[in-house]
Amino acid sequence: MSQQKKEEVLLKNRSQQKASRDKWNSDKLKREKEASKMRMRKTRMNRKIAVLSSVNQEESPTKAFKSPQTFGKAMSKVSAALPSSPRRKVAVVKKLAVKFGFKTKAQRKQLSTDEDLQKSVEEFYKSDTVSRQMHARQKRLCCCQE
Repeated sequence: MSQQKKEEVLLKNRSQQKASRDKWNSDKLKREKEASKMRMRKTRMNRKIAVLSSVNQEESPTKAFKSPQTFGKAMSKVSAALPSSPRRKVAVVKKLAVKFGFKTKAQRKQLSTDEDLQKSVEEFYKSDTVSRQMHARQKRLCCCQE
């Protein structure tokens, strides 16, 4: 492309940009500014949620650090800042775990086995259609593969 042609294209582009800017009045600018603010606010909130959710996932703690050395340094700083009493250390760590959203043993739900379900499973395996006693192995049950 020749130099003269480049100049013509630049001038044409400049005039189009100026015409486009002239169309924008103060109301349109305010609306665009507010829309931009809301878009950025939403983006930042989504990014914050993504970071928090990735922290709560079960992953190796060393992956949060770039190197094992920095992880070790952080661990030594934290352990130095904890109280010397083992009972107080446990209390502080439990409080931090609750603060950052980790469940303690008391908060976790224990898997409760329904007695009716347990009885029905036992009856299922004891029925002759599903299992049978093997020769010389009276105390074990073998499931048939049909």
